[in-house]
Amino acid sequence: RGGEEEYHLSDKVRFAQPVGIAGTVGGELYAVDSESSSIRRVTLLDNSVSTAFGGDPLFRSDLSYFGDSTGLFGDFQGPSFLCKIDTRQFYLADTLNHRIKKVSANFPSVGVSLVAGSGERGYADGPLREAMFDEPSGVACDLTTQRVWVCDSNNHALRVIDLRDKTVRTLTLKNVPEAT
Repeated sequence: RGGEEEYHLSDKVRFAQPVGIAGTVGGELYAVDSESSSIRRVTLLDNSVSTAFGGDPLFRSDLSYFGDSTGLFGDFQGPSFLCKIDTRQFYLADTLNHRIKKVSANFPSVGVSLVAGSGERGYADGPLREAMFDEPSGVACDLTTQRVWVCDSNNHALRVIDLRDKTVRTLTLKNVPEAT
């Protein structure tokens, strides 16, 4: 966030619980730090780390800070995996907020926006903002079909976000042997 100190990897940098990472052109990595509810930017050119989105803006070691907001910095609660959709743009599973969000570090569209999920724990297909997830934990992107694939952990389901028709549906699989 603005004005935050940058640390070099060999100094004071600590991650609370890194669970996902994606690279960009130009030597940047974006790491999802679930326990601190933040996304950290790692710049490989100078080995520096800063918090790009989420987390406590004043006390970076405060792991109790979380929220559910969009906008310039956004807030998360226990985010997990992300997938890259463009240079410095990602889809993110905001796990404990039961939502999928888009994160952009591209100027001038920097910020966090809601993609899908009502924010209530549950199970419902339908329009993006009415669909319900129960701790989504993984995402994969298919830019050709404009779809985001979601592991909806506590619903034990694979879900599909169709960005063209703005809906969420459960993936139906056929001819899959039952688990033993």
